[in-house]
Amino acid sequence: MTSHITRGHNQTLVYWAFSARDGYGGATFTAPVEISARWEIKQKMYTTTTGQRLESSHVAYVGQDVEPNDWLFLGSLTDIASAIDETNPKNVTNALEVKARTKIPSLRADKFQRIAFMTEATSTR
Repeated sequence: MTSHITRGHNQTLVYWAFSARDGYGGATFTAPVEISARWEIKQKMYTTTTGQRLESSHVAYVGQDVEPNDWLFLGSLTDIASAIDETNPKNVTNALEVKARTKIPSLRADKFQRIAFMTEATSTR
């Protein structure tokens, strides 16, 4: 049964979860997976974990927890197959780093709306 919170999640995103720092200033990630979500090009104010107020360039409404340092890409795994190394989102054109996220409970607190905030200008390739 689809809830009212996830009903609009009709787009496919590729998701990389941050795994660890590699000891050389870089990061490692879990294998990319497809998730259902809703992606918007939208300027929206958000607060980072350090308390800094920034403005997003993109937001994604996702059905699972995501964290800062995770990465998202609007498209499918087949869309990124030509990347040099699709296991590293920094090698995938148009993949964006999650800078902040929110998790808002429903009135019954049994379901959650999850929003990931991404800022194109600060993502690095």
